[in-house]
Amino acid sequence: MKFLTSIYDQQQKLRARVDGPHLCAHVLCRKCMHLTAGFYTAHPDRIKSPKRKRCTIFPHDQFHRIVSGHKLPSRLVLNLRPLICRSEMSLTIGIHVLTTSTPQQDIILKSIVCIHASCILYDHTMATFIPPLSFQKMYQRWKGLLAETASNSRVVIISISEVSSRQTPNTELKPAFGFPTWPVLDGTPGLEVSGVVSLSLPISETGPFRAIVQNFFVSSLHRRKRIGSTLLSKLEEEARENGRWNLMLDTTVGTAAEKVYPKLGWERLGVVKDYGISPKDGRLLDEVWFWKDLRGLAQSGSFSN
Repeated sequence: MKFLTSIYDQQQKLRARVDGPHLCAHVLCRKCMHLTAGFYTAHPDRIKSPKRKRCTIFPHDQFHRIVSGHKLPSRLVLNLRPLICRSEMSLTIGIHVLTTSTPQQDIILKSIVCIHASCILYDHTMATFIPPLSFQKMYQRWKGLLAETASNSRVVIISISEVSSRQTPNTELKPAFGFPTWPVLDGTPGLEVSGVVSLSLPISETGPFRAIVQNFFVSSLHRRKRIGSTLLSKLEEEARENGRWNLMLDTTVGTAAEKVYPKLGWERLGVVKDYGISPKDGRLLDEVWFWKDLRGLAQSGSFSN
């Protein structure tokens, strides 16, 4: 695998993510120095294909044959295995990283919008929108966030739980926008989105190691199950895989989250006065910011996979 070089991995390990039918990364063919941003490439001489005269993008099936035919280092094959599975992700109970090829995207986005809306309406969370809420506006917002995953400028992670594990009966907590029931994924047993969080990966030559945690919501139907901490743990894992160790997040002063984040290793930085408008009564609310350094976790081996 000497002819493949990752350009953005400071630890000399290939980072990759799957988007559609291709395995994605930023790699360089050392033999002809041809750069292909977004896909793994292989030099034609390496695959004994005289008809190809330049670097070629390989779909999964061809890449599997290359892997099997060239005895690649085991650590590389291990790194590829979970990434390849991500493109053909089946929606099961647990934590999932969303891509533009994730199945049932429409239902997932509707579910996320309903969770987002319920946090605003029932918990009075200051989260971008103010009542009266517009489903179309919120849906397009989340559709845009999901699209950012294709350019590797954002990571979106969701939690999926069984409908039967809800803690609050449907009769007590109705979804927003007049929906008769909460959106449910196809399959048996019935599954639904129970939480979501995203990680913004801003482009910065002076701070390529920074990232911002955003859009962190847990469904009111699935609280007190450690879904939030599990989502954050997965988010930190994704941040490290993208070379982002300097993370920041914010929450409104006086909320329960303000006390939870320090228990999860987040350091309190300070408060921004009059940061945003309350969706409950229109008052100006203060926002508190937190910071976390993932380098120490990586060195101590205490990072959770």
